[in-house]
Amino acid sequence: MLVTFAKARREETRTEAPNADWIVLSVAPPGQPGEAIGVYLVDRESGTPWRRFRRDLSELFPEDADVVELLEEDLVLKAAELGAGAWMDWLEANAANFLRVSERESGVVHDFRQQLDWLYHRHCRPKVLQFRTHLPRYTLQAAAGRWGPEREVDEEAAEWLEVPPTLRRRLTDDMFVATVYGKSMEPLIPDGSLCIFRGGASLVGSRQGKRVLVANFGEPGEQRFTVKRYESVKRQVDESREEHMRVILHPLNPDFESWEIDYEPFDTESGGRIRVIGEFVAVLDDRSLTEDVRP
Repeated sequence: MLVTFAKARREETRTEAPNADWIVLSVAPPGQPGEAIGVYLVDRESGTPWRRFRRDLSELFPEDADVVELLEEDLVLKAAELGAGAWMDWLEANAANFLRVSERESGVVHDFRQQLDWLYHRHCRPKVLQFRTHLPRYTLQAAAGRWGPEREVDEEAAEWLEVPPTLRRRLTDDMFVATVYGKSMEPLIPDGSLCIFRGGASLVGSRQGKRVLVANFGEPGEQRFTVKRYESVKRQVDESREEHMRVILHPLNPDFESWEIDYEPFDTESGGRIRVIGEFVAVLDDRSLTEDVRP
């Protein structure tokens, strides 16, 4: 079956020969319906395999958790032994009962990682394990410039977003996701990025040099946000005590200027007008954070 994913390039790809094959892997324990657990995509020209598996398998099949957890590792080792194309042939010939394989499909792919993600989200429906595999995304929008637009922010999460496996060992229940607009924090944070922040205990102590999410509270329920590198300017009061004088918020992009805020209202307590509410952790859709999808 010939399928072309790049809709914007449909006319161009009609005349191109397929350069990729893919299958969907499912698991069906005895007496249970099959459940898609991952996708496998192969670049015909280079032979490079791309894979993405669900991370909630132990929750999905608790009675067969040990078997299912080892399944991906076994499949990866077999693919490395046979080569991607031969492995797909072997799998189609041998998979049955517990492990099932969809009909092989072919198509024109220009961005293999993008198409892998598309296939995964089309066929797999992982469970939302809050703060284990997914983090909440809130409606706030932060500016990588000066303050973003003033708006109301819902207290409830707008949705729960799946987090790359490389980050999951570090997830805590004070993490959240927000959208950052603007170019002043490039190249670290591209315009329009979904970013992970950590609040709570991470904000205790020195924030010097950290990249932080700052809120400017206006009318009740209305807030404005920005993301910057934090610098606190202090003066020595006596031998044992320093006094904060002001805070400077620095961009990473040299085309933008730093700006200062009086320190007095700049705190993490509920009474302050301007507060640090999160420390930057990562860009959620940054490809450097995704799992190594090649066995």
